[in-house]
Amino acid sequence: HHSNYQPPLLLTAITYANDRQQLAVASLDTLRLSPSERSITLQFAALDYVDPQVISYQYRLGTDSTSTWTNLGHSHSISLLDLSPGTYSLSLRSTNAEGVWTHNTRTLTIIAEPTFWETIWGRLLILFVVVAIVATAVYTYIYIRRINRKQKETLNKYLMLQIGRASCRERV
Repeated sequence: HHSNYQPPLLLTAITYANDRQQLAVASLDTLRLSPSERSITLQFAALDYVDPQVISYQYRLGTDSTSTWTNLGHSHSISLLDLSPGTYSLSLRSTNAEGVWTHNTRTLTIIAEPTFWETIWGRLLILFVVVAIVATAVYTYIYIRRINRKQKETLNKYLMLQIGRASCRERV
């Protein structure tokens, strides 16, 4: 005979990469991460006091519910390192104290905000700067070629003028 008890699964703390810790997050269902906070460690616990050391945990992280579950064993925490910008759905579930998987799935929506350079405006700015640099290089190349051509024409005219003077002196 197995117990039907489904222990509530609670978030207990969030630790950010910059060592800031947020406690009392049990009722949190959406987490917004700034660009400097995209590496986090979540701590959680299933509240089953009969035999808590045998409780196992699983998680899945993705943008939809089709991703596969990953076993955490008896670990009460998960580290998410260097999340890319976007919206993720983190689902956690556990067994009860008898090792039976329960329907206590806890879902947390994580929104990782992009840096300016990861937004469309930042990428357009980068594109504009690259185009400006290429255009400046092409303009400079064409300008230098034009100056060299004018110098050659001036030198040729000067040489023709010198040759013309020399031939005039020879005739005299």
